Amino acid sequence: ELTYEHRRSIKCYLVVNLHLKLSLLGIVHDPQYGGIPRDPVALYQFFNRKDNIKIIQNLSKKNILKQDQIDLLLPQNQKTFSKKWDITLICVVIINFTSLPPPINGWRNPLDPTDISPGAYVVIARKERNIFNHATLETFCEEADFKPFFIKIRKIIVGLNYKDIAQFDELDVDSIDPTSFKGDVD
Repeated sequence: ELTYEHRRSIKCYLVVNLHLKLSLLGIVHDPQYGGIPRDPVALYQFFNRKDNIKIIQNLSKKNILKQDQIDLLLPQNQKTFSKKWDITLICVVIINFTSLPPPINGWRNPLDPTDISPGAYVVIARKERNIFNHATLETFCEEADFKPFFIKIRKIIVGLNYKDIAQFDELDVDSIDPTSFKGDVD
């Protein structure tokens, strides 16, 4: 059921599945890190190159990419839309197909606590997204649970040079009118 009390959890959903996702896609398409194309046809052609097919096959053999993720990278209609990717797939693409430098200790090792590189924030983003995905609707209902999560995500997207930080910050304001809820929605 969806109530006024769940407003912070709803905000967390937007924080993760809109702002965090867009900040990571910014890295994917940033010319500074190889600039994977945004255009769906050009993006499909990028992944359909022989060298990238080999990478995709290798990631599949290692169980890093599942078939449904491969289908998003190389769909039948030959148009790849990065906005359809989830955060896990975006992180796999960043790590394996962009020139973003890895964190100080590398992609697969524990992070150095002093590392504030974009690569470190990609690893942290994936971890925080997993925490959110395994949470319940009630997890972030209280300000004491919502605020630290919100601050962590803000730190990540700032570290990834997210351009719409003001829009993100608007979610921190408790501006939802409790009278707008006409009761619980099942």
